[in-house]
Amino acid sequence: MGSHEKDISVLSAEDQLAKDVVRELVEKGIKLLALDFDRTIVSVHTAGYWKQGTQKLVEHVRPCFRALMKEALESNLHVCVVTYSTQIALIKDVLKMALVKSNISKLIIRGNSKEWLPTSNISDPPLGKEQHLACICTELFNDKHVIVAAHEILLLDDDDENCDIAREFGHQAFQVPEGVTMSDIAQYVKMLEVKKILPCPS
Repeated sequence: MGSHEKDISVLSAEDQLAKDVVRELVEKGIKLLALDFDRTIVSVHTAGYWKQGTQKLVEHVRPCFRALMKEALESNLHVCVVTYSTQIALIKDVLKMALVKSNISKLIIRGNSKEWLPTSNISDPPLGKEQHLACICTELFNDKHVIVAAHEILLLDDDDENCDIAREFGHQAFQVPEGVTMSDIAQYVKMLEVKKILPCPS
């Protein structure tokens, strides 16, 4: 088998696994798939100040998330990117190039842009991506009359604190390991039990 044929077979296997993962998420009751950007969708951290151009950053998009987002955008799942980055236009351009055949207009990107910033005081406890997610849920309700309960949200994030906070608010969360593969995600989803969990009392 030539290297080109091998690449195609590997890609097809990953795409099929991504399709299975998305189907299982829908069957288990997940409505909103939320993904971090830095060190999650892409394998590097842009520090909100990426200067090497869109194409260079596209090269860092992890194959598993390219496949997962492609399948998720073709499903009934609502898909969003939640990030502390202010470079929203860059992220949108990167995903347009990485997902050329996908309907990117379905994707909601919520970052710390001038148009929207999470409100917080120094004395406030950390809220991870919670304000981003709350904003997206409000947007889905206002624009599409979709109600998303806390336990119907799955966050994929490399940061353990963000994942812990998400769980405290009743969401599902998968901490993305270094070198993550589609098999890692599939194994997590297979074990996932979506139950309504009341947030921890403050």
